[in-house]
Amino acid sequence: METIRLIFFVIRLLLETTPFLIKYAWTRSPITVTFLFASLLFLLHLSLIIVASQTSNTWQQTINHYFQDVNQFEQEQRLEQIQIWEQKLEQQPTHRDVLLKLAQLHCQNEDLEACQEYWQQAAEIDPNHPAVIEFQQVYISN
Repeated sequence: METIRLIFFVIRLLLETTPFLIKYAWTRSPITVTFLFASLLFLLHLSLIIVASQTSNTWQQTINHYFQDVNQFEQEQRLEQIQIWEQKLEQQPTHRDVLLKLAQLHCQNEDLEACQEYWQQAAEIDPNHPAVIEFQQVYISN
């Protein structure tokens, strides 16, 4: 009975938020809209997995499967963003903010060697800039 309530809740959530998202889509970037729609699809996906789990899996396995999907999706998004920012870096090879963004994305993707490399390039360009110093304190020193 709880599963059916959960499914109805997710479907109702999707139906109530879709008009807002469509209106929101016209005023925002495609990446933001894609992320919002993907989030809603993950909710629907999770509810379907929960239904399937009632017959074959445990709740813990279901939740683990869901978060593996989310982590994989986030990693793919970061890899796409890295490609976009690397194209920007080709156009502006000494742009401090582009280098810091690439360093941040690589840190989030757990590629610490690339993170360190991009941060060092940014630090060589502008070592006293607050963003470079803050990045060092948050990502490099820890």
